[in-house]
Amino acid sequence: MHKRSRILLAAILAPALFFSSCEKDDPVPEPPLEEYDGVTVTFTEVEIHGDHHHDIENPETAEIKFRYENGAVVIDGSDHLHLTAGKTFLQTISILDDGKTINDDFDPALHQFFFTGAPDNVLDYAYIDKDSGEKGVGFEGYLTVLAATEVGFDFKLALVHFHSAGSKPEIAWNDAGYAGKIADVGHHDFEGSFELHPVQGGHDDDDHGEH
Repeated sequence: MHKRSRILLAAILAPALFFSSCEKDDPVPEPPLEEYDGVTVTFTEVEIHGDHHHDIENPETAEIKFRYENGAVVIDGSDHLHLTAGKTFLQTISILDDGKTINDDFDPALHQFFFTGAPDNVLDYAYIDKDSGEKGVGFEGYLTVLAATEVGFDFKLALVHFHSAGSKPEIAWNDAGYAGKIADVGHHDFEGSFELHPVQGGHDDDDHGEH
């Protein structure tokens, strides 16, 4: 499959993903899907002030890269990521085509990210970017690590493409059952996951143990 084919990006388990073409017999007519060959997720520690943030000196940072290479999608680097409990991170997601960010190709009225897999009371998230109806999109958001965990967990990111503007249901960012709730109004443009391990300050990144 040529990497510039019109594609859906679907992940089964990190670090492996599969690209597939949109089926001709989709029940709802769709405009051409956006073309892309990679997704980068970046976390940068910030200081929150009300509904906005301030940059800080020497922030904690982390990054996960999904990319398409030689007929397969791989994670470039480690698929295990540490974030420190008690901190808030500016989480940004960049969708790439030939190395260029093409986030603007994704209509906010038709798209929304969901972030699932964390144990209860471990993460909090707030959308920064929203559509005209004030519903979240998720290319930018604040991820707060509320507590450390003994082991890592499978943190899943999913970008839903809704069939029409105004069809987004009210679904929480971390609703584990979101897929069933969007089944009649949208489909996945992207699904991916990696192991996220919230840790206490001073944790040695080289000492993963059992994650």
